[in-house]
Amino acid sequence: EKKKITIAQEHFASAFLRIHKSSLLSGTVNRSQKRKVILTTLPDELHEGGLLIMALQLKVRGWTIYYLGPDTPLADLKTATIAIRPDLICLSCIEPKTLETHAAELGTIPSLICVGGSGLTKLLKVDHFPENLMLLVDSANDAAELLDGLNIKHLEKFKKTSRRIIKG
Repeated sequence: EKKKITIAQEHFASAFLRIHKSSLLSGTVNRSQKRKVILTTLPDELHEGGLLIMALQLKVRGWTIYYLGPDTPLADLKTATIAIRPDLICLSCIEPKTLETHAAELGTIPSLICVGGSGLTKLLKVDHFPENLMLLVDSANDAAELLDGLNIKHLEKFKKTSRRIIKG
């Protein structure tokens, strides 16, 4: 039997997770690390639980984290990308329509973009996505391990491959 939780219970659990994970992210940051990552969600995407877990997974692997939180306008993400010059951008996607709506604009952002989240399992077509998108259908831990195992040259190679859907 499925038990349902109330919206208030979901919000409480989400807030607890956000506060706990955010406190772990606020530790010492070594800006001299060679690998930098920006993490955010697409506009109108408010669920950041998986994104926080991904940020922690990459932080413990030595990445410098620039966590922008949820619902970042793409113009602001582009500005941050130009200023920070990350090796990678990680986006969380719950609603596939959101990714499809913003795909063309994501193609103008000068960085490799890794998109993960439950919304990817619902995508039917991906051949119209820009070349700089790498779609990961995997757990945050497995995705972070994969990304951490890639050196910068491998990330550049991903930018040049035609279709990047990686399933665990």
